Amino acid sequence: MSTEHPDRGREHLAEVVPLRADDAGTETAFSQATGPAYLDTSGTGEAKRHPIVPEHLRRDRIRRTAAEAAGLHWYKARYHGFRAPAYLVKTAAYAVRGLFRLTGQLVAWANWADGWVLESLAVAAGRSGHHDAMNAHMQGRKTRATRWQIIGVSAVAAVAVLLAMARWLPWWGWLAAVVAVVAVLVRHGAPDGQPIIRAAIVPTAYQPPTPEVITPRAGVAGHRRD
Repeated sequence: MSTEHPDRGREHLAEVVPLRADDAGTETAFSQATGPAYLDTSGTGEAKRHPIVPEHLRRDRIRRTAAEAAGLHWYKARYHGFRAPAYLVKTAAYAVRGLFRLTGQLVAWANWADGWVLESLAVAAGRSGHHDAMNAHMQGRKTRATRWQIIGVSAVAAVAVLLAMARWLPWWGWLAAVVAVVAVLVRHGAPDGQPIIRAAIVPTAYQPPTPEVITPRAGVAGHRRD
């Protein structure tokens, strides 16, 4: 009985193609190519010492440094001061929007929207899902009642806190509380990627050299050389 592999005979029928390297006709031939360059990092050179006092804080430059810093902050103050009314309008608009968003999220949490989905799926199953539909309905009623009770207790506690603040909290405490509440509302109401206050000075941005950016430019350069 022969144990020879059935595909072994096919190897003699395959054509063997020898591989060889050819000169592609580039600007530098293979025989003229230079070897790799190496960087000497043995540390034999003299080390560079940083100045003890930075250059911009030296006695002969301290006045210029202070003038440049003052001019920069004065420019920022004028830039944002001119746009302060727009900042106030946007803050108020985002705060109102955040109030409606938080209210909607709170109502959706109290009504347990996921429970309605479970009930709808159980009812859609027909007679076989009648038991599951009843269980989902009972569980939904208990969950919604509990969550609305939590909201009611929280509302009573909030009213009590407000009455205590009105009785004992000084004006600066009210100011801090209002600022904190507005900050939370604006955080939930502001669109993503759109801050209220933008930078007065935009730094220079450099696009990273990704393959998508390099490939088209390389193609254009090759076309010009042709």
